[in-house]
Amino acid sequence: MRPEKDDLENRNILKDDSVAPSLQAAKASLEKEQLADLLEKQVASRPDAAELVEKHILLEQEHEHEHGECCDHEHKEEEHEHEHEHGECCDHEHKEEAQDD
Repeated sequence: MRPEKDDLENRNILKDDSVAPSLQAAKASLEKEQLADLLEKQVASRPDAAELVEKHILLEQEHEHEHGECCDHEHKEEEHEHEHEHGECCDHEHKEEAQDD
């Protein structure tokens, strides 16, 4: 059984024929630009991390971690151990010690 025309249009397989074929590409381009503009405006107006912390949407610990302000020494030690395991440590003395192990 062949799918209905409306079904094919809804699945973006068949273009809407309410617009002349010579204008379909221009219509699609305009819609894409409008969507990009809308997305850009939404991203520009999104709240920053501090505002999300104030509204209790983001935990302060997550905010601090994203900005490298984490004061949890245990967490920093875990990150440091992870760096050692994956060869990401930038301290040359630590790298030499890790290689000696």
